[in-house]
Amino acid sequence: MNMRIRLIGVALCAAAGIVNAEAGEVRPGFYQLTVGSTPPCKLSLAADGAATVVEDCNRLGAVARWKSTDAGLELADASGTALATLKEGTDAYTGRTADGSRKVMVAR
Repeated sequence: MNMRIRLIGVALCAAAGIVNAEAGEVRPGFYQLTVGSTPPCKLSLAADGAATVVEDCNRLGAVARWKSTDAGLELADASGTALATLKEGTDAYTGRTADGSRKVMVAR
């Protein structure tokens, strides 16, 4: 009985470690960027950390960089100044602009 409980405990710890390792992992690709209540536009995140707003929807500022954070995702301008910090949710990364004035969402 004790061995079975120990094995279950080890399995649960291992599963928790796998979930934690995946949290905050943003993958390069195309996403939908929504700022405030405006319609979404396409956002491209490149493997080298470059970010490009594909459509003409400059609602956030000059998005040029992105990086994964422990909590989720940060979008920045070319000089590295954060434009928005987003937390990982179940369906999207959500947060606010750096000045806190507007909601920001990035979804697949």
